[in-house]
Amino acid sequence: MAIRLLPPDVIDQIAAGEVVERPASVVKELVENSVDAGARHVYVRLEGGGIDLVEVTDDGEGIAPAEIALALARHQTSKLRAVDDLSGIRSFGFRGEALPSIASVSQLRLASRPPEQPGGVAITAAGGRLEEPVPLAMAQGTRVTVRDLFGQVPARRKFLLTPPAEARRVIAVLERMAVAAPQVAFSLTVDGQEVLRTSGGGNLSEVFADLFGVDVAESLMPVDGKLDAGRVQGLVSRPGRDRGNRQWQFLVIDGRPVEVGRLRYAIEAAYQGRLLKGRFPVFCLRLEVPAGDVDVNVHPAKLEVRLRREREVASLLHDAVEAALAPQPRTFPSATAEASVEVVLTPGIAVSAEEAAPALFALADERRAYGAASPQEAEAALPPQAPEVLGQAGRLFLVAADHGAIYLFDQHAVHERIHYEQLEKRDFRAAQLLLSPLVVRLSAGQLQTLAEHRDDLAGYGFQVENFGDRDVLVRAVPRLFGREAYPSLLPELLEALAQGGEGPVEREERVRRELAACRASVKEQDRLGLYEQQSLVRQLWNCREPRFCPHGRPTYLKLDYDELRQRFLRR
Repeated sequence: MAIRLLPPDVIDQIAAGEVVERPASVVKELVENSVDAGARHVYVRLEGGGIDLVEVTDDGEGIAPAEIALALARHQTSKLRAVDDLSGIRSFGFRGEALPSIASVSQLRLASRPPEQPGGVAITAAGGRLEEPVPLAMAQGTRVTVRDLFGQVPARRKFLLTPPAEARRVIAVLERMAVAAPQVAFSLTVDGQEVLRTSGGGNLSEVFADLFGVDVAESLMPVDGKLDAGRVQGLVSRPGRDRGNRQWQFLVIDGRPVEVGRLRYAIEAAYQGRLLKGRFPVFCLRLEVPAGDVDVNVHPAKLEVRLRREREVASLLHDAVEAALAPQPRTFPSATAEASVEVVLTPGIAVSAEEAAPALFALADERRAYGAASPQEAEAALPPQAPEVLGQAGRLFLVAADHGAIYLFDQHAVHERIHYEQLEKRDFRAAQLLLSPLVVRLSAGQLQTLAEHRDDLAGYGFQVENFGDRDVLVRAVPRLFGREAYPSLLPELLEALAQGGEGPVEREERVRRELAACRASVKEQDRLGLYEQQSLVRQLWNCREPRFCPHGRPTYLKLDYDELRQRFLRR
């Protein structure tokens, strides 16, 4: 077959495919240009999930009238002059591909006014063809309007998702940009309703409060670590404030939000023993390294970077997060005195009940590895009757004993297992109307998931309607559960639905696990009477699988008297 030069329109379509995949890609490129232009306010407007319209307006430095047509020409950029500049890039964009690529698959209008100009200039491109610039009265900054994305490329358009799903992806882009540039105020309007706004005050904790709620922001703790030629600062979630996915994990290198798998795993490794299987921490860590140590020119969308000292940086992140998570001295007042409660796990070493949790994981893992050879043997080894509960330690662990062993129970994990098996036997979909509706605040992404999966939620017994910008009214709930369960349950279920890729059986299993975890199960710091403690243990003993909660965490630790004698050096 003869070799031939590709036509310009085919070249444009191929190039656009590397940069523009969906509306979120358009928003990413345009918002990055706005931040590079020094904007302090960026306004994004969507219609039809961004398929019908994406508009980005900023108050940045603008484009000179004589250069506005040049801005839509391929590989024209103000950010590079020579090949050596590639080793010190600090801006988001630098290839000069975004605007011409977007223009080749949409109807694009670019309007801009620098501060020194009395008025602005606008230019329109449709299918890559430019019209003549025209004068325009406008405020300082730039406005890019993109209509009918992939309208002339139906093969590309058919792969787009529903408008709410596409809007959810745009929200994820703006969340990454907001934590990367907290000094910039971002706003997103979807079909006439504002769903996201940040203050632009420069405080990372305030950004998290704006995006995900005050309770999420208050659950984060600071991280600060130093490298010979770098530094990491940011926020990480406290143990127990994890999520079912990695969506709220942000890594920023020299001001750029990026994906580096090894670094993310190093951060998560610092949580080992503190997270359940399938749960993930929330974090935003900002890493500063010398510009020459980062190669940003390795991915068409600039989402991935290459680090020269990646192993060293991964170690820094792990150690900095681990230091932040190290337990601080803490006491748990008893019901009758101001004395602290302690649990002794090894000879001569006393730890608080809070610190005992990681030890419970480790010892339970050890017993599973070296204990019974099969689940059947483990079940056969259980005494026929539940052990007698002696009391509660740290308002988290129940201490019990029988004739041959001492038991430590995690009261929350125990209650989760009981609820989970009850749900297997009962229909949790039947709805119950509430006498007074619940008001639940959701994140922007959760609101879009609600719009996409409202029928699915109704199938699980929820009746939900919008109430204000970020709040929803819950008028009906699954009949099985108490009212107090639902403010935390609804966001968790929306996160589960947003993940997708599951069949109806897998989805129902996930929903059942979340219902068991988020309904009115006892929590850490809940004080229980002795009757309640004994009731929990007896119900656990009647469960089909009493050893683990539905998320895979051990419900109890058994210490045989012979083992205890050895630990106290008694032969």
